[in-house]
Amino acid sequence: MPRILILTSVVGGGHVFRDIAISSELKKLLPPDYEFVFASGGNAYKMLKDEGLRVERIEGISFPVDLGTINFFKFYII
Repeated sequence: MPRILILTSVVGGGHVFRDIAISSELKKLLPPDYEFVFASGGNAYKMLKDEGLRVERIEGISFPVDLGTINFFKFYII
């Protein structure tokens, strides 16, 4: 069975649901024997798992966030 790996950002639900939508459209175009495997960490891993998708946990870097925004200066210093 051919597999397609989709690496999803560990930051934000927008990435998760966009990647789920992409995989859904690809499923319509590809033969039915293709399997989609997601890889992500943090909350994105849990969101993908909760959707019932096959997902592998990966470690991600810790993003300093404040109310959904990233402090990029602090991020680059890390």
